[in-house]
Amino acid sequence: MRDDLLARVQGRLELFAAESSPEIVLANDAVLEVMGLLNAVPDPSIDTDVLLAAGLLYWCRYLVLGGDDGRPDLARARELLASVHRSNPTLLPSEIRDALDEADMNPSSRERLALRAEHLYGQSTKTGDVDGLSEAIALFRRASAVTPVSHPLHVGLLSNLATALQTRFAWTGSDSDIDEAVDLGRLAATRAPENHPSRFLVLSGLSGSLWARCVHRKSPADLEESLQAIRQAVAVIPPQDPNSGRYLSNLSNILRSRFEWTGARADLDEAVEQGRRAVDVTPAHHPQYATMLTNLAVALQTRFVQAGVSTDLTAAIDIFGRAATVTPPSHPHFPVVLGNLSAALLVRALHTGTDSDLTTAVETARRAVAVTPPGSPDRARRLSNLGNILRARFDRVGLLVDLDEAVEVCRQAVVATPASHAERAVILTNLGAVVGLRADRIGRAADLDEAVTVGRQAAAATSTEHTAWVPVMVNLCRALSRRARLAGTSADLDEAVETARAALAAAEAKENRAFVAAAASNLGETLHLRFDRTEDMPDLDGSVAAYRMAVDARGDDPDAATSLSGLGLSLWNRFEHTGRPADRDVSIAVFRRAAALATAAPSIRAKAAGAWASLAATAGDWQQAVAGYSTAVDLLGQVAPRSLDREDQEYRLVTLSRLGSQAAAACLQVGKVERALELWEQGRGVILGQILDARTDLALLAARDPEKAALFRRLQDEFDAPPAFDGSDIPLAEQASPPFVGNDATGTARRGADRRHARAARFASLVSEIRSLPDFERFLLPPTIDDLRHAASQGPIVAVNVSEIRCDALILTTAGVQLLPLPDLTEEAVGDQVLAFLTAVERGDEKGLSNVFGWLWDVLAGPVLERLDIHGPPATGTSWPRMWWCLSGLLSFLPVHAAGHHQARFDPAPDTLIDRVICSYTPTIRALGHARRTAPDAATLVGLPSANDEGRRALVVVMPHTPDAGDLPGAHLEAAILTRILHERVSTLVQDKATRAAVLAALPQARWVHFACHGEAAISAPSTSRLLLHDQPLTVLDVNRLRLTDAELAYLSACETARPGGELSDEAMHLASAFQLAGYRHVIATLWPINDQIAVDLAENIYRFLADGSDVAAAVHNATRAQRNYAPRSPSQWASHIHVGA
Repeated sequence: MRDDLLARVQGRLELFAAESSPEIVLANDAVLEVMGLLNAVPDPSIDTDVLLAAGLLYWCRYLVLGGDDGRPDLARARELLASVHRSNPTLLPSEIRDALDEADMNPSSRERLALRAEHLYGQSTKTGDVDGLSEAIALFRRASAVTPVSHPLHVGLLSNLATALQTRFAWTGSDSDIDEAVDLGRLAATRAPENHPSRFLVLSGLSGSLWARCVHRKSPADLEESLQAIRQAVAVIPPQDPNSGRYLSNLSNILRSRFEWTGARADLDEAVEQGRRAVDVTPAHHPQYATMLTNLAVALQTRFVQAGVSTDLTAAIDIFGRAATVTPPSHPHFPVVLGNLSAALLVRALHTGTDSDLTTAVETARRAVAVTPPGSPDRARRLSNLGNILRARFDRVGLLVDLDEAVEVCRQAVVATPASHAERAVILTNLGAVVGLRADRIGRAADLDEAVTVGRQAAAATSTEHTAWVPVMVNLCRALSRRARLAGTSADLDEAVETARAALAAAEAKENRAFVAAAASNLGETLHLRFDRTEDMPDLDGSVAAYRMAVDARGDDPDAATSLSGLGLSLWNRFEHTGRPADRDVSIAVFRRAAALATAAPSIRAKAAGAWASLAATAGDWQQAVAGYSTAVDLLGQVAPRSLDREDQEYRLVTLSRLGSQAAAACLQVGKVERALELWEQGRGVILGQILDARTDLALLAARDPEKAALFRRLQDEFDAPPAFDGSDIPLAEQASPPFVGNDATGTARRGADRRHARAARFASLVSEIRSLPDFERFLLPPTIDDLRHAASQGPIVAVNVSEIRCDALILTTAGVQLLPLPDLTEEAVGDQVLAFLTAVERGDEKGLSNVFGWLWDVLAGPVLERLDIHGPPATGTSWPRMWWCLSGLLSFLPVHAAGHHQARFDPAPDTLIDRVICSYTPTIRALGHARRTAPDAATLVGLPSANDEGRRALVVVMPHTPDAGDLPGAHLEAAILTRILHERVSTLVQDKATRAAVLAALPQARWVHFACHGEAAISAPSTSRLLLHDQPLTVLDVNRLRLTDAELAYLSACETARPGGELSDEAMHLASAFQLAGYRHVIATLWPINDQIAVDLAENIYRFLADGSDVAAAVHNATRAQRNYAPRSPSQWASHIHVGA
């Protein structure tokens, strides 16, 4: 190989000498051949032929390129040919000998050569020019080679050469460079006598090289020698040396590094002490003052993590802030300062649960990435740090876009990290953590496998003696247990248990409190997971013991809530298996403690509070159950805050969606009827409540504080605005964050999330300020029973609570709340009836539907009417009574308004609801109050605007043909009905005119709207339920952004427009509720797919009754009864339409 490559290079040189063609030496192949030749021999420095051929080729390239372009080739040629020049100069052409002879034995020449090397080294380190650095190294080599050992310059030249080689190692990772740097440093130290004026510099340089090699190769021996060298350097620093602080700071760093290897607290304490000494002896104008501040802050932060002394963390953040203040943004150290500051803010956020620290940490970390040059070796660290902070914010807040961005930047960090990089294991671990979390969130199998793969890579790259090995193993354990849980692999679970045990043993040996807590909590989780599979009691006992260890180690840290919840679950499981009352009692107590931990994430606290309440209820302690459920319900708004997008909100509410019903049932067990209704209302429709908050009446506030009212209105408008990603609607302060470093899609989503987060923070702050005003103490707080009673001014509201504890009707009137227990209504029975109902609808089983209607009468509607003393139809000449149904759980899928045995419809006292009362629905009691926010002076179509009043026209949206859906010929007929009744007062958008943009633009101009189109209910993601238009669907989320001040009736003649979500049924999220919250006082909607012709018939009857003077609810009621009487045995034809609202 060597001879073949040598012949190729020599042949290329001969060809260039003959033809002088530049391409011969400038071709990529030429450089590749030379590099291959140099790599083909063990030690090129002793192979004269190889050095000569390689050096001459670089020399020829320099001759062709010339000037600055040829400078790197000149430096390389000089470096390669220097030893040939010393051993046999006659082999070199005269012009090369002349160039190399310029550094002769003349002292002044030696000094000039050294000065040139130092100057070039300084310039290249400022610019990151690797070629310039290599040329400086060549100059240092020449200067040291021509300087006698006895000369005063010799030791300094060796030390400078070692420093330059160490720098190139840091940039390139070259093993030969760092080995030579250490050897030269040692040589310089042995040649520097005790009284040498630069001995402390030589020792400091040697310490730095040894420390760099220790980090690179994980060599404890190098670390010990490095520490010894820096201690010797500090001992001989001249008292007057202005840079003494730098060496003290280096000593602090190396002591901290040894702590990370050994866990010895004494090293960490001394690191803090030496760091403080460094700062104290260094003036603020010193060019490295910020670096010394940073090193001290890092030591303090490390000690906080190890020992938990909060004053250390506070001091660290303050010092990081000082460092950022004194460091110009153009300084190379500025990204380091920002990165460290962001990491410290994250630590404090995790310790205190302060969301503002998390936000500032994310912004600071992004800025650190933005100001780090693309080619910088520190860029990977900055990216990984940003990913870690984004992961923490996802853990606490739940922004999926944070997690997506974290995955992207962590992957970039891994790509930017060489395989031999000292921090590669940590960077891999961070990537594994974020992809594992995303697997949990969205169930992507590829993420599960990637998390395990990178976790194993990180473990393989970490010494078992290094402190970092513990968190690396903890994350590998999490990845394995996560894959075992989601994919069902027992081998992964067994490996996870052993990994957790090994991590815990290492953490205990190092006496690191934080690591013990993390490892013990992991072990508790994995043992409990394995117990769930095997029911092996030693695993459950081990889980309890491990969780107890984690709880003891964590104290009141926010993460303690997770460990406490794990302990509570393991204890309860053990109680279920052994019947030991102590386990039951402690389980309830630790869940209660987790719920009370104010610094923990709201989602964890809410789940813990729910568990506390549920277990207390199981134990028969209903007072505790009420307290637990009250705590959980109070936290729901924080679990799904306004800063999240709708998808994230729905995801986080799924596991807590039945809290309101459970809370109400627990209250009823202790006789707290009014409190039951308050919690029932507060625990349902969390997202709807936030929408209503943004639509609250501000008249009183405007009179008291116009500025706050104006700001509230502006925030209302911003919340309702559709997403805009061009930044045009963002205040300048919000546009100051650095550009996103990932792909455009994720960057766009991130900017939207940043805007929501900022606005939600401003909104929360404003609400707090408003509540400080006199008479506004309860502004936007959950409604009390006195507030709720006002909604029953036009008739009773029947809130039906369905829970596993008990089922009841809470009948709200202006006089208060009546409790009606419903013993024959059970949660299980409701589930069975919903299944029967949906099956009957799908199959067109009219008898099956009738059976469901009869059951609803027997267990619910009949008893309610009996309690209200409504025993038959109203007497002739009297008005029909009204009532509103507000349903919970799966009961909201069923047509309660159609309850009855309709074969008895002509009896004097028929067992049918629609023959006794006019029924309406409301998603929440508060929503009904919103529908009545204006005086009911336009409850009918009487008094429609004239043709000249364009602002009060009716809008009809007609889609007879929809791609990928059946035709609706009746849609034109429905439009014709309205045109016949309202004449020129109707505006129509038909087919290609019925675009999403056109409809959204037209809605604010019309008080009445009728949709004749296809509808789709998205059971698993209710905010995406939609009306199908010409180009894009109109979704629940689109309608939620509308705020219409003069809207009267929305008739949604489409399928399933009042069907709620499955797991989120208590959120009452569907198209009907969306139009009600948008401002429509009345909504006519459907519970199931409807026949096109039947839809036309019902629409004609409803509008005929409206034109004759009926109000909207009565018109729907009358049309339903008429259709029922026409086809009593076909309930699917008459029971689908409902009235929602006032």
